[in-house]
Amino acid sequence: MLPGEEAIMEGLRVYLLPDGREESSGGLLGGPPFLPAEGAIFLTNYRIVFKGTPCDPFACEQLVVRSFPVTSLTKEKRVTVQYLAHLDQWLQEGLQLRSCTFQVSDVANSPSLYPYCSRS
Repeated sequence: MLPGEEAIMEGLRVYLLPDGREESSGGLLGGPPFLPAEGAIFLTNYRIVFKGTPCDPFACEQLVVRSFPVTSLTKEKRVTVQYLAHLDQWLQEGLQLRSCTFQVSDVANSPSLYPYCSRS
């Protein structure tokens, strides 16, 4: 955490879903895909932070971190029904977070994930 930053909410277990950017998919550059990733989303007085690991077993030792300032959040939109092939699971509800810093985060909660986790 940054100096002066305080946690507002404990971590909520979520999946970070692919959002269409090629860098995260491993496609053109080669290598394993980093998204979807399983982890937690945290809310602080300054940022929204996702920390997790890729669901791909060949990339699972990597750490996926996405964050953007809370004040840059411009739109949150409900996303319905997503299919995660690697888990063979349908996610019923999700949220797309857009910021004015040109970042998009698609997150979804699953019944198999418990709603609380500790910060690491």
